[in-house]
Amino acid sequence: MGGQALPGDSRHGWHGTSPGHRIWRAFVRAQCVVTGALFVWIVGVTFVNVSMRYVFTRSIVWADEAARLSFIVFSFLGAAVAVAARSHLAIPAFVERLPNKARTAVVVASAMAAIALFGLLVIGGWRQASVNLAQASPALRIPIGYVYMAIPISGLIMLMNLVGTWLYGPYPLPKPAEEIAAEEIAAEDFDGGAVF
Repeated sequence: MGGQALPGDSRHGWHGTSPGHRIWRAFVRAQCVVTGALFVWIVGVTFVNVSMRYVFTRSIVWADEAARLSFIVFSFLGAAVAVAARSHLAIPAFVERLPNKARTAVVVASAMAAIALFGLLVIGGWRQASVNLAQASPALRIPIGYVYMAIPISGLIMLMNLVGTWLYGPYPLPKPAEEIAAEEIAAEDFDGGAVF
């Protein structure tokens, strides 16, 4: 949040060497690996299915369903990674203009709202998954409750990621290529302080 020091920002952040830092890094990296693998799976299954449909005029019966169900899991795990990186939607310009006490109150209220939301995901998601364990998906014949388990599991991961960001700082996501290119152009244009 820009100028507002959040819990975890004043410490060694992502590069700390304590056992807690190492566990935090491994935990978030594992989430990134699983989310990335799901993305590759979804793209691969969809590409193969579409290719087979147009080349051989036959599609894989279970491919659409597998991609759709995988996308549900991917979305919730991706949201958990976004919590670890503090990259969900925020309006820092508003918060930074507040006096210190009001800024602290907004940060605490935001954290409490996030904890309540993650708690709802865990409790409500567990109930939904439990109710749907007997229902099987049409093509894959797996219990839909297994897919719905992504909701409470990701809610729990989001809660742990929120605490992790307080203790160790946010996970540093790689910069998009456009942002890197813009920084390089700005550095080239800046020629030692002479800007034309």
